[in-house]
Amino acid sequence: MYLAGFLQTIEEELNKAMPWMYWKGEIFLFIICFFIFLGILGYISYRWPSNPKVGILRIPLSRGDKIFLSAVFLIATMLVIISVGLPWYLTLIVGSLLVILVVTKL
Repeated sequence: MYLAGFLQTIEEELNKAMPWMYWKGEIFLFIICFFIFLGILGYISYRWPSNPKVGILRIPLSRGDKIFLSAVFLIATMLVIISVGLPWYLTLIVGSLLVILVVTKL
């Protein structure tokens, strides 16, 4: 219940600050998580540069290619889950598992 109240407060404040866009708390949470994810990946790329490797797809993919593919799969998964009418938090669970699978196995 605490998270729902927090998201509601964030939603109200964002809608007051930026009335040209209709904000939802879940979208704000996704954007924050996405930028945290990009920051972590940027640090990893800086610390340990990657070389293209051949995975399940049998084509050489670098870390950036895998991240792009995982982002495409994540967005598609989110759209499917939301369009079916399932709870929004399933997008975080299923999407996170899908990103881990794509980044480690492809």
